[in-house]
Amino acid sequence: MQAVIKLDVSEIEAIVNKAIEPLERKIEKMMVKLETEEEERLTIKEVRKITKLGTTSIYNKMKEGTFPKSYKEGSRTYWLKSDIIEWMSQSP
Repeated sequence: MQAVIKLDVSEIEAIVNKAIEPLERKIEKMMVKLETEEEERLTIKEVRKITKLGTTSIYNKMKEGTFPKSYKEGSRTYWLKSDIIEWMSQSP
């Protein structure tokens, strides 16, 4: 005898989303890794020199969502040069 389980579409969607969430995170990390391997990485010192901003201003702008996000690799924090250049081209 087989048991029959009835689920509506929203329940199936929730189950599928929960199942693929870890895969999506893994894919996102892999994409970031691929992108960053091809791009020049800047240290905070280099970002300060290019933008003429201090460390506190950079991190405050990041919190506000008005400055490119940083990436971490082990204990190193870096920014992608292309992100900084794009930000500078959009800033007044």
